[in-house]
Amino acid sequence: MFFIMISIGIGALIGAFTNALAIKMLFRPFKSWKIGSWQVPFTPGLIPKRRSEIAEQLGHMVENYLFTAEGLKQFIEKSGIRNQLLEKLQLNIQELVQQNQTVKEMMNPFLSEEWKAKIKGMIQQKALDYLSRDEVRAKSLVDFLSEPALIKIEDRLGQLSQMFIQEIKDFLHSLKGKVWLDSIVKQLFEGKRMISFLAGMLLEGEQIQQKLLSYFDQILEKPDTQQVFQTFLVNEWNQMKEKPIGDWLDDFDPILHTQLEEILEKGLEKAQNLPFQQVIDLLNKHNFLERAYHWFFELFQEKMDKIFSYLSIAEVVKTEVNAFSLEEFEKMILEITNRELKMITYLGGVLGGFIGLFQGVLFLFFK
Repeated sequence: MFFIMISIGIGALIGAFTNALAIKMLFRPFKSWKIGSWQVPFTPGLIPKRRSEIAEQLGHMVENYLFTAEGLKQFIEKSGIRNQLLEKLQLNIQELVQQNQTVKEMMNPFLSEEWKAKIKGMIQQKALDYLSRDEVRAKSLVDFLSEPALIKIEDRLGQLSQMFIQEIKDFLHSLKGKVWLDSIVKQLFEGKRMISFLAGMLLEGEQIQQKLLSYFDQILEKPDTQQVFQTFLVNEWNQMKEKPIGDWLDDFDPILHTQLEEILEKGLEKAQNLPFQQVIDLLNKHNFLERAYHWFFELFQEKMDKIFSYLSIAEVVKTEVNAFSLEEFEKMILEITNRELKMITYLGGVLGGFIGLFQGVLFLFFK
């Protein structure tokens, strides 16, 4: 009986030791051992020896089975991360709004003057490229403006005629207008001494101006005058809205680049000085931020397959695994699989014990 117990103990010890040694030899030694020109068998360990092959296979496994475009799409749909990110974005925007900064103050930490110039140049070039297209040049304002916008413009033409008439009256009654009237009177009587003498006898210079002002006021206040202005504006507008964009661009071609640059400069300067809260309120009024966010997500999902093909995940994983320290790699694997590796060691001891028991019984039986 004592012999059988010794046999079981030795078998268990050998089984546990060999399994523990096999596990250790997966990583150790990290480098090959040599005695002269002879390389010691089983050196380096299995994983260091096959490191590049493992890295390549691991990269393909991650790319083809673990981190795939289809898997990411399903995760986005099922996890609700899309709505969670939107809520997080809205909270971050609210925190920025509470800082009471302008757009310029908000963007200064992120955009240098060089980048601002690049953005302005890019917008300008995009605008010029767009306006130079044949299909754009062939269109008129009618093609670009909606029906409600055209109706609104035509309704405003009546108000515009009233504004012109009022501006003319204000000018005539101003100091500059009176000086202008005085010069007109002098031009009328210049070289006509008899008429000038008679007019001087009947009226003084200031009275002549008042008479002319009264006459102009009567003309300007007549409904027919406003109708003439309105008819003129409507006719001009009808011609303008049907005129091809290309003709407009040709008329302004010599100064188009300069004008476009000035418009962009003024527009960007005005936009930068707006309070950030005002910009966000304007965007929220038209639900722009949420629509832009969902549009971006849908575009991202549509282009996901193409994005993944550009990423070359397998190559990234392979490079990272090859760059990983073998000591750290061993430590990571052992920490993850520590319990299972211990069970393998114990299993080796159990199997070795059974083999020892079997050998002890056979030895006693045939003794």
